[in-house]
Amino acid sequence: MNRRITLHVQMRLLSDTILGAGYSIPGGEDIAVCKDQNGYPYLKGSTLKGLLRESIENWLVWTGGCEADIDALMGASGWVGLTDSRRVQFSEFQMQNPPATPEECYETRTFTSLTDAGTVESGTLRMAACIRRNAIFAGEIDCAGEDEALMKNALASIKWVGTMRSRGFGRVQFAVERSTERNDAVWETGTGTCIRYLLHTDSPVMMTDLNRSKDNSYETREYIPGSAIRGLVVGKLAKEKPDWFAEHRTELLSDAIRFLDAIPAAEKKAALPAIKGFYENKDESVFETVMKDGSFSPGLKRAKLGGFCAIEGDTLEFWRTATDGVTRILRGKGEAEKTMFQTRYISKGQTFEGYMKDMFISVCLAFCVSAIAILFPAAYRRVTRPEWTSWTFHARYSDMCQRIPAHTGQE
Repeated sequence: MNRRITLHVQMRLLSDTILGAGYSIPGGEDIAVCKDQNGYPYLKGSTLKGLLRESIENWLVWTGGCEADIDALMGASGWVGLTDSRRVQFSEFQMQNPPATPEECYETRTFTSLTDAGTVESGTLRMAACIRRNAIFAGEIDCAGEDEALMKNALASIKWVGTMRSRGFGRVQFAVERSTERNDAVWETGTGTCIRYLLHTDSPVMMTDLNRSKDNSYETREYIPGSAIRGLVVGKLAKEKPDWFAEHRTELLSDAIRFLDAIPAAEKKAALPAIKGFYENKDESVFETVMKDGSFSPGLKRAKLGGFCAIEGDTLEFWRTATDGVTRILRGKGEAEKTMFQTRYISKGQTFEGYMKDMFISVCLAFCVSAIAILFPAAYRRVTRPEWTSWTFHARYSDMCQRIPAHTGQE
């Protein structure tokens, strides 16, 4: 297995820069900037991948290198299957030492086109938000050890990023601060083990919910399906431990090893899918539960408390997965062929927990962790209802993981 290293990279803006988001804001900028959930700018990993691919192509031409290396590093068009051992992986580049408010990061610029006579062309006025010069962004690039020198040279060759480079925007300087060898230690587990793992969303994650998605919109699940975890782990093992995988393939793909769904983690609590049976009226002034006496008043609707919960004494704590979305316009050949579509995804920076259970063979957990890259602390909604102080749940956490109690006693 090839040695893998992580390059810790900084990007300094030498001029005002427009890191375009690919859409406009109605009534605002015609060219919007990529912003995180707090409004601060960032550079997408996919954007840097495109810039680095072009830089690598140029560098290999200049130095007489093998151009076949490009597909091994960056992937080939139409590629399907397992990730190659030399494939480069990118994180987003986040702003370092951001100002107190996001508004301090930007300036608004206006542009227009001129006619051959040197006059302003009608209908060409445009607005764009640009990031102020001298801002520093940092991120990580994961690559094979044999490609470290090539990656450093290619990064140093990138001089421009973003939109409107011909107008002087987007001059940058990349520098590799340090490189570290990735630690893929093998954790062996015994017979009949249940492994708890945590996954972090270093970037937005989309787990398409086909039941709620439509022709022009894609909705995401609020959890990571166990089937997705299994696929990532099996793919990683097949690539990096082919002999071991061939020997244990039947067990890995059978019910002998179960991958439970990964749900938003609760801080120092046992997280569960949301317990149902709570109802309220439209203005939330009336709140009832069927778990108190088995019924509720007519005219109430199911209470919107969240998709996940934890039990602490006689209190239930609910929360939801943090999600975000974006609206884009798919442009066809003709003016009438424009189609608007929406996409929702799980926001980055969250932690999920899941379990692999009923395992009778040893599994390399490090492969699971390095294959996925998903983890996050959710924003909790602690629900305090007067009715809850008068009754309690008579069920242990271990029982709650398997079933929802049909009845809870009166305290």
